[in-house]
Amino acid sequence: MKIGLVVEGSYPFVSGGVANWVQMMIRKFPEHDFTVIAIVPSPKKREDSHYILPVNLNDLVIIPLQGEKKSEEFSSSLSSDDEDLIKNWFTFQSTDIHAVKIIGEAGKLGSPEGFLSSRTFYRIVRESYIQEKSSSPFSDYFWMWRSLFSPVIKLVQLKFKHFDLIHSVSTGYGGLLATSISADQNIPFILTEHGIYSREREEEILQADWIPIEYKSHWISFFYHLSRQAYAQARDVITLFGRNSVHQRESGAPTEKLKIIPNGVELSQYESVRAEKTENGRLTISAVIRIVPIKDVKTMIYSAKILADKGISFEFNLLGSESEEPEYVSECRELIANLHLNRHVFMRGKVEVSDYLKNTDVVVLTSVSEGQPLAILEAMASGIPCVVTDVGSCGELVNGRDDEFGPCGFVVPPVSPEKVAYYLEWFRDHPEKRKVYGHNGYLRVEKYYQLSSTIDSYRKLYAERGE
Repeated sequence: MKIGLVVEGSYPFVSGGVANWVQMMIRKFPEHDFTVIAIVPSPKKREDSHYILPVNLNDLVIIPLQGEKKSEEFSSSLSSDDEDLIKNWFTFQSTDIHAVKIIGEAGKLGSPEGFLSSRTFYRIVRESYIQEKSSSPFSDYFWMWRSLFSPVIKLVQLKFKHFDLIHSVSTGYGGLLATSISADQNIPFILTEHGIYSREREEEILQADWIPIEYKSHWISFFYHLSRQAYAQARDVITLFGRNSVHQRESGAPTEKLKIIPNGVELSQYESVRAEKTENGRLTISAVIRIVPIKDVKTMIYSAKILADKGISFEFNLLGSESEEPEYVSECRELIANLHLNRHVFMRGKVEVSDYLKNTDVVVLTSVSEGQPLAILEAMASGIPCVVTDVGSCGELVNGRDDEFGPCGFVVPPVSPEKVAYYLEWFRDHPEKRKVYGHNGYLRVEKYYQLSSTIDSYRKLYAERGE
């Protein structure tokens, strides 16, 4: 079967998290031929990949959202009904798939630049401006609309070789492109959300300086609109845990389409890590993360400062890629130096994680947003207790869902260095509890989060939809 896999801002140019999941999925299905359609902010080359691409990855199509704009004459053949359809779609009133098809027909709509310079587009924007009773300058409002819909038109007008099935790992631009391909080729569309894309974009937009405050609600509504469109077209709307499934339903996903397929790990890979550890009186802490703001690395560093000020002997290893946000990486290094933590906190970069987990007493994750982090599942499979923030499925992983196993760590609110430090010190003072909590995590993974179950679920789904 030929499967198109749409990925936005991740694989194969960013390592960790969703990208690792995509690599795993392709490798675990050697019977299928995959094409990865990678949507990226700016141009990339195949050589920029952070992964050794699997042999059954037949093609890697790279689509930069930002690129050269072509100046083309607009030649419209839109009927009044067509114009009404796309107007309702552009104003978030409708997710009619026929509107997406019209936008995708260059011969009918025109090129992206051509349509955005047309009288039709101007008229739609002007009518919306009047209906909204906007108080901002019309020119600013007009350019906001262009910013919203320029990548939309570019994406849905792209054409691809035929697939048997299209699978997107997010809503947003990726989900929209998968929707368009599904409608154009009349093939099933499977959607898997690790985190809830629209909620994550909402958080970013509220904090963004580049979006004027009067337009933030419009941008937020835009991304929720893209999610509703993907939910409407997808045959299956999958996420990793219950809380996210509730968010999907609240954002417009039909209940009958919702499915939960958790992440999983291969326990056999962690046997050597689970070997008995030697107590040396020094607490070894690890965080398996990308050094990016969403992981809130600074909370970890501040918690380390609290431990250091108490005279506690410890080593805190930050394990993961430092290539995505160089400015944030520099800020973290500077913070470590300013707090005089160079003898305690070490940014190790991209390393063989298992080499460090063998000597790790506690794993920490202080993210402000998560899905179902593989780093925590790997810690549990390794028999290592955790301290995590209450985001995504972290609380569910640590405390279980009314299962027979006890906790495998502690859950704290985001941005709580004092509480992180408190529980790290608690684990230092209770080495016997580290073993108990670590074993609880191992048992939970063994029963609920084995990779074989994840693969079986997708293999069955691929077969059903492929038919």
